[in-house]
Amino acid sequence: MANIIENALNSNEKADSNSLDGQLKGFREVLIHNISHKEFADIYAQTIAYGMFAAKLNDETNETFSRSKAANLIPHSNPFLRELFQYIASFYLDERIRWVVDDLADLLTMWIFTKSSKSLTKPTTTR
Repeated sequence: MANIIENALNSNEKADSNSLDGQLKGFREVLIHNISHKEFADIYAQTIAYGMFAAKLNDETNETFSRSKAANLIPHSNPFLRELFQYIASFYLDERIRWVVDDLADLLTMWIFTKSSKSLTKPTTTR
């Protein structure tokens, strides 16, 4: 996913102001001023993958998983990720990367958790 994001940023295609390019610009203004396309793509891809996984862990159904469903399932304990996923879930998501995020959601749809597999992800305490 990082390579696809980086290629989109390096392409000559022009996208609207809500695009991936706009996300990069905002990231540079607020967090890391001199971040390269490659570094941003890596961070952005990891954040999307983590968010999708965190959302899937909160999915109580084994129905179709999507960007939209993920946005609704991101834990409230992570407001930054919840806000980012409002963009990821929207029709404003840059079309140059939309397909790969949708493919990740499709992959997670096929991943069916059971109660026992979910319990493995939670911390256990021993006394």
